[in-house]
Parts: sequence; C-alpha cells; structure tokens
Amino acid sequence: KEEYIGKGRKKYYLKFLQNNGTNVSIDGKLGDLTIQDFVDQNLDAAINYFNKTFGIGIKSITRSELELMSKDQGLGLENKLDVVKAFVYNGEIYINTSNANAQDLFHELSHIFLGILKANDPKAYQEVIKSYKK
Repeated sequence: KEEYIGKGRKKYYLKFLQNNGTNVSIDGKLGDLTIQDFVDQNLDAAINYFNKTFGIGIKSITRSELELMSKDQGLGLENKLDVVKAFVYNGEIYINTSNANAQDLFHELSHIFLGILKANDPKAYQEVIKSYKK
C-alpha cells in the first residue's frame, strides 16, 4: 500500500500477519538502499540487487531467449511468449524482460519464500494461504 505524503513523495506500508493484518509503516534501509529507493528502482536494478545482495538466482531473459530455452528444455512455452512474464525453473527465477516489470519479480520471489516457509513452518504457511484466500 502506498500513501502520498506531499511533493510527489510516497510512504510505503507492508501488511504483517503478526500484527493482525494491519498496515505497518516501513522506513529504513535494505542494504545500501532506502526503502523508497528500493521500491522505485527499475526491473534490471531490482534483479541485480537481489542477485548481488542475497545471491538469489535470478536470470533476465528476453522473449527470443525464452523461445530458444523453451525449445531446448521442452518447456512448451513457444505459444505463450507474449504472456509469460516470469517463472521458476530448476530453482532459478527467470524474468522475461520483454513482458515483465518489478512486480512480477516480487511475485516469483514470493514462490521461493512460500516454499521455504512451507518446509520450515507448515502452520505459518497455512495461515498465509488462509489469509490470502480471504
């Protein structure tokens, strides 16, 4: 959620389950970036940030590269190249930079984090899923 606080500036919020789902103001830094700078960065910068800071395997791929990969790996995506934005394959996140934006990157990251949560705390995972379905 975002709220305009004047002069084109925005204040960002995250929803925390442990705070009864209420919005909590986010301020501070993620590594060398302020939260504001992090949210405002473009897709390539976000990919580079996650790869460098956390060692997450995120690969930028163009539509034509995706087509070749799909044929080589038998993914069956050749007829979906105009709609595929991002996907997880063999433990790595692929972002189709011809179609995707930073929101799609965060969506794919959520699959990884939810998988970790499910493996390490199934009860918390079920709470997240239950909350999402509401």
